[in-house]
Amino acid sequence: MRKYLAGLVSILAVGAVTASPALAHTHQLFTKNPAEGGVLLRSVTTGPNKDQPDALEFNNNGPMVAILEKTTTKGKIELPERTVNCAEVEFGTTVLSDVEDTVNAEGVLQPGLVKLAMPFGVAEGQECAEPAGAAIPTYFDTTGTGYVPADITVSLVGANVIAKITGLKLSQNFGGTWCTETLTIEGTLRNPTSGLVEEKEPNLNLEINAQPITALCVTSTNQKVTVKGHLYANFFLDTMSTTTDTVWVG
Repeated sequence: MRKYLAGLVSILAVGAVTASPALAHTHQLFTKNPAEGGVLLRSVTTGPNKDQPDALEFNNNGPMVAILEKTTTKGKIELPERTVNCAEVEFGTTVLSDVEDTVNAEGVLQPGLVKLAMPFGVAEGQECAEPAGAAIPTYFDTTGTGYVPADITVSLVGANVIAKITGLKLSQNFGGTWCTETLTIEGTLRNPTSGLVEEKEPNLNLEINAQPITALCVTSTNQKVTVKGHLYANFFLDTMSTTTDTVWVG
């Protein structure tokens, strides 16, 4: 397992380059580098016609890996360690807000808000599997109306641009034992050193490294077990509604 995780961290590091320290703005999202003529992404409030936000798609760059720890309850219910690698994962998002930080007349910082909705997500079932090869169907949990109620907020923390995903739940079927993972996780957004290319490097990367997750597992006999675990992933921006097909955080 240690050798596997070491290899995984190496995969995550590929293409995840350091963000430029000279950000034109604090953490807004642009069609490309503002120094090269990039413009702000449209949000749901952008005029003159509202409710026409730009759409973004986070695609996995290497496997998204969920590791659930071996767990034994006081009632002697034992669940083995599970590792699931998902090779085809997509987060579909739209821009709710793309407002920069400002300073008021008194010199007080007024934080802006950069927020994405995630109404859609998919993990291709045949592409999610355990190391031994067994396919593990994986689902994005939705509300009763069928949309994923998750969102992503972007903020500047020290020298890093951090994306925080909240409200996201993934469920996996381990041969009749269903585990629903609750995800409130953070990742680092990094621009490439130069250029942006659709569907491959160089591109903006979202790196999620060893983020803690909690799963509620329900066995085939309806026994409920709480399991701890970690999530590893690296995403890049694939297709979006602008002609640049990628995005720049700045």
